[in-house]
Formats: sequence, C-alpha cells, structure tokens
Amino acid sequence: EADLVSQVMQLLQEYGDSADLVKEFVQNADDAGAESLAFFIQDENHGSERIVDPRTAPLQGPALYICCDNALTSEDIVRMQNVGRSKKRLDFSSSGRFGVGMNVMYRYCDCPQLLANQRLHFFD
Repeated sequence: EADLVSQVMQLLQEYGDSADLVKEFVQNADDAGAESLAFFIQDENHGSERIVDPRTAPLQGPALYICCDNALTSEDIVRMQNVGRSKKRLDFSSSGRFGVGMNVMYRYCDCPQLLANQRLHFFD
C-alpha cells in the first residue's frame, strides 16, 4: 500500500497554489447537493485538561470550521481517506472533478478532523 503522506504531498505539488481551500469546499458542497456552507475561524486556544485523548492536546489551538448542511454517508467518509482516487473524476456533471477535494486541508494543517455521523474522524 502506498504511503499516504507521500501521496498527499505529491497531489498538492501537482496542483501547486491553485488548490484553494474555499473553492474546493464550495465544489464539494455543490457536488453533494448542499444548500448552505459556512466557514468559521476560531482563534482561541483551549486548555488540555479535559480532552478525549492526551494525543489531541496539540490540537486545542485555533481552528477553521467548515460546516455544510448535507449529511455524509459512511461511503463518503471512506472515500475521503483515499487520496487521488475520487469517484468524481468520472462524473462529468461534478464541479469538483478536477480538484484535490478534502486533501487541500493538508496545505493548512497536519491533522484535519471531520465531525460527521456522530463521530469525530482524525485524518492524521
């Protein structure tokens, strides 16, 4: 199995600076049929005294929240873990078929997180 870090690095290098976070998430929301999408920046640092797992202590700092009104399926979450193998590439009606999708987050953070389906998913 290929090294995930190498795959993400190669994908972001191929797209260079054209991998725009806002554009990618607008395309993803559009492709999913969402009616609303919101971006929130929280610049607070939170304490690490009451966290789920000690390994998450470095993640208590500033955050960018991207919220969408479209529910995700279990299949959607599995697909997000497959770098460069988007199902959208073959869907000619998809506005995001040429993008890097959720992988653009690695340009801005080392450990993207996704809260969906009543679970917190860490992409580390």
